[in-house]
Amino acid sequence: MTKIVTEDNLSYVWGWFCDFVRKEKAGADVVIEEALEEKPLAQELTDREMEIVPLLAAGLTSQQIADKVYLSLATIKWYRKRLLEKFQASNSAELVSILKEKGLL
Repeated sequence: MTKIVTEDNLSYVWGWFCDFVRKEKAGADVVIEEALEEKPLAQELTDREMEIVPLLAAGLTSQQIADKVYLSLATIKWYRKRLLEKFQASNSAELVSILKEKGLL
């Protein structure tokens, strides 16, 4: 069975739900297509991801990034994995290419 809400998209789903409730309370007509409209990718990146992305693009290793942003190596590997999944990339080079294509670099 496919999970609709996962750990990776929980904040997006929660934000969508809050927007939906807010519009309903305001008496606005909510069109499902509008409510389900995807956020721009830049809004989906956390501040920390936005800090890490240029370092990935610069070709730094996970350890070098960890040292630069004062996080553990395991945390940087987690962010890298999360970014790969978020942008459906199979490796860091493909991720950087996608990010450049989307104007996020």
